[in-house]
Amino acid sequence: MISNNASYFKHLEQENIKCVDTGEFMSCEKTYACVHVSRSTIYRLVKDGLFPEPIRENGRTIGWRSMDVFGWLNQEWKRRNGII
Repeated sequence: MISNNASYFKHLEQENIKCVDTGEFMSCEKTYACVHVSRSTIYRLVKDGLFPEPIRENGRTIGWRSMDVFGWLNQEWKRRNGII
């Protein structure tokens, strides 16, 4: 189990670290794919206060700041592994 978690975390780090460094805006689709949950699950988590609120970019596009998403992923990984 630990190897699966470690490999998953390493995958996130390798694939997405550039987004975090640049503070990139992530579209809804990219966020769903990154977090590996459905749209309805994301919005349920937002409603329950367990996931960052989406933001509007340029007044139209809805998405998330990559720093917020990866911060949440990091906290979730720690929570699931009993670190926090």
